Amino acid sequence: MRWENRRTIWSVLHITSLPSVQILLRVAGVVIRWFIYPPAPTCCGTEINTSGLRMRIQELDQQVQEQQKEYDAQSQWCLQLNQQMQERTEWAQRLEQRIHELDTRIEELQKEYRGFENELQLRTEWAERLNQEVADRDQRLVKLQAEFDERTAWALRLNEELKINQDRLERIKQSKLFQISQTLGFLPKD
Repeated sequence: MRWENRRTIWSVLHITSLPSVQILLRVAGVVIRWFIYPPAPTCCGTEINTSGLRMRIQELDQQVQEQQKEYDAQSQWCLQLNQQMQERTEWAQRLEQRIHELDTRIEELQKEYRGFENELQLRTEWAERLNQEVADRDQRLVKLQAEFDERTAWALRLNEELKINQDRLERIKQSKLFQISQTLGFLPKD
């Protein structure tokens, strides 16, 4: 690349009869000042040794080129860092998006879970009511069974008494007194 395309401008601001030369160097927007002190004037004291000044300018030019190379290397490194940072930022944004999606899904699942939990609570209460009803029916059934057993025993006793009374009645009907009373009409006719 040419030197001018690097956005580097350097110039000699002024060369005076003073014993120093001020050079203003601008590299990527940063201003660097150098003061150059040329060799002492020649024998007359009025001329400045321009060959020494030219050599110093060439040295400075070489330093500027070296600094420009260093700047370019650092710029390249910065560009790589920026690229990495951009890639990592995109990666982090994708992760944030995924986390947001997962958070949304977790919220949905929690709502669903709460719905299932409520339904389970309702069904548990319903099952407990049914269990209570079954327990109440079992108690009623036990009472009815006891009553049935009692009535069965009572009916069996009545049957026994009925048999005894039927046997008595049969003996009475077969007795001679009954037969005579029936024949004489002392007994009502069924």
